[in-house]
This record gives sequence, C-alpha cells and structure tokens, in this order.
Amino acid sequence: MKSSYQKLSIALLLILTTCFSSVVFSAPDVTKNTNGIQAYTLVSGGGIDDLSIRLKDAKNQYISAYCLHQCGNWFASDPESDGYRLKKKYKGAKVWAELSFERNNDRIIGPGDDATLYFVKKIKLESIR
Repeated sequence: MKSSYQKLSIALLLILTTCFSSVVFSAPDVTKNTNGIQAYTLVSGGGIDDLSIRLKDAKNQYISAYCLHQCGNWFASDPESDGYRLKKKYKGAKVWAELSFERNNDRIIGPGDDATLYFVKKIKLESIR
C-alpha cells in the first residue's frame, strides 16, 4: 500500500515539475526599456554611495533612476549628508533620457542583486531654468 502512494507521489511530482519548469525557465527578462528617449523634468537628485535623479514625465509621474556615470557633473558635495545633491541650477531642467528597468546585479549598494531598479542609459540636458 505504501508503495502505491509513493509511486503516485513521485508521478504527481514529475507532472508538476514538468508543468512549472516551463513557466520558471521561460520567464521574461526583467530588462525593460521605457520606450526609448523621452522628455522629463529634473526634480531632485543625489546620494552617498550611488547617485540617482528624480524625474517627472509628461504625465506628472515621478521616476527615480540611478545615474551610473551618465548624469555628468550635476552634483555638489552636501556636508549635511556626507554625500552629494543635485546642483540648484539643474532643478527644473528639461532633459531627454532613456531609462531601463533592470536587475541590480550588484551595481547599487543596498538593494539586493535581484532587486529591479531604473537606470539611466542616456541623458541630455535640453534647457536649464
């Protein structure tokens, strides 16, 4: 009797493994482009270990994205936080940026490797207020 339950359990386990392995292994890549280059307004930015910017899009939605050396010399030392903050002249600036939503992969200190974050792929200033 015990043997038939074991066989049934093994058969069920094999069926479930076969069904769900296609779901797990065919999961889409997390890297997503956010529709190419788009217009944004620079709202704020800064950081201690990793610099990021906060952007506002045409729909008034806010996105925070890590620069990874794409943002230029837009930050000044901030003695209050022992880090950096966006220079005042860049607040409200219009920019064209290409962002992607990707796994961290050990690029940013703090979030885990599997955390998905926005990263700046390209960015260009259009105008400064």
